[in-house]
Amino acid sequence: MRKISLTIIAWFAFLSSVFSQSGSADSNPILYSSGASSSILPVFTYTEVTHGSQYLFDDWVKGVLISTDGTVYNDPSYGFAYNKVDGALLFTKDRKSAIQVDDSKIKSFTLYDKQDYPENFILMPIIDPAHFVQVIADGNKYKIYKLTITHFVKNNYHNEGMTSTGNNYDEYVDDYTYFVTMNGGAPQKMGLKKKSLREVFKNELDKLNSFFTTNDEPINDIYLRKLGDYLNK
Repeated sequence: MRKISLTIIAWFAFLSSVFSQSGSADSNPILYSSGASSSILPVFTYTEVTHGSQYLFDDWVKGVLISTDGTVYNDPSYGFAYNKVDGALLFTKDRKSAIQVDDSKIKSFTLYDKQDYPENFILMPIIDPAHFVQVIADGNKYKIYKLTITHFVKNNYHNEGMTSTGNNYDEYVDDYTYFVTMNGGAPQKMGLKKKSLREVFKNELDKLNSFFTTNDEPINDIYLRKLGDYLNK
């Protein structure tokens, strides 16, 4: 674990004191526990031309975190950032220093985009032990998840006179994988094609075909959320 600065240590002590006197959900400050680690402050913009980002959003966003002991952290002054490369959830109080929250203390968290739309995440080691998965649809019968893993690809441009190959910029490339669980069973992969959906939901073909008839837009997160809600009725 990297050495925590004196400023951070003092900040921990102050907040722990405040929280210990409070009757709110923050009275058990797992965000500041020994399991959390200091982290390099995220850089959301780059001085050089870099495509994509290692972070889910391009700035700190508000969020709600639920710890494994049921404590809810929803202070609107908190800022959160999710690192898609290493799966780390970062937290800040002052936008000047950051803390990486201990994964083992997180039950779930919700981050809000600029339109105040919530995106919910949980850790499912059976899918990936290091990255959180986004909950696309949640119901008694079917749950749909999205795993995002981001890779850094270095500038690989080569000019060989008459021809050139590669890109003349660094970039972060997102890889998406979708999963579905049925009646609490093991997750299975699913593709973003109607053929794949028919294979996955083969026991719901009548409802699935009915949904296809009235929903002809591209299959994406919004589409899958609507599909999950429909099949869970």
